[in-house]
Amino acid sequence: MKKYRNIFFDLDGTLFNIRPGIAHCIEYTAHELELPVPDDATIDSMIGPPLGDSLADKVGVPKEEVSHALSIWRGEYTRVGWSMCEPYPGITEAVKSLKEMGFRIYTATSKNEHAARMILNEKGLAPYFDDICGASEDGSIDKKADVIALVARRNTSVRLTESVLIGDTFFDCEGAEKAGIDMVGAGWGFGDEAELLENGAITVFHKPVELVPFFTEHLAE
Repeated sequence: MKKYRNIFFDLDGTLFNIRPGIAHCIEYTAHELELPVPDDATIDSMIGPPLGDSLADKVGVPKEEVSHALSIWRGEYTRVGWSMCEPYPGITEAVKSLKEMGFRIYTATSKNEHAARMILNEKGLAPYFDDICGASEDGSIDKKADVIALVARRNTSVRLTESVLIGDTFFDCEGAEKAGIDMVGAGWGFGDEAELLENGAITVFHKPVELVPFFTEHLAE
């Protein structure tokens, strides 16, 4: 049985239901750029992947205007969007329990790291995390595998062979595979259970409380 010492959490769709704030900022950006506002299904599909790619592919932002679109989105997100999320029911208790069990807890999110820190502090989860890692301001780090590598660089005691990512989308599966670590599916998020399992998730849970008994059996000595 595989054992772990380090747990990496995705943020959007895993720790927090961030849809209200994300939807608001996407709609705001589309209005500002005089582009059609995406429908609900399209907005849902934009939660998780790198934002610049989604704005180009889903909203229709021309490639040469993606940086400008990102600045609009981030400005509105910083103003109000970041505060519109809430922890999923039971996730705070699950993270607290895992920390008390002896796991080292990190974020590995494609969200801007500064925004991730603001959210975790505002919602009271920051004290449970050994480090909060996310996408860089300059865009040089934005893919999931890059952020996982960042966690290991900044925390030299982290061995990826003893690490697992908890996430809710295909992009978490892809990033974990590229980084060479296991992935556990957060079925309460925005992804599809069958897609997660088909793309490498070792299991999928439907409620945060289910994480605790699983990891109780998978804690490295």
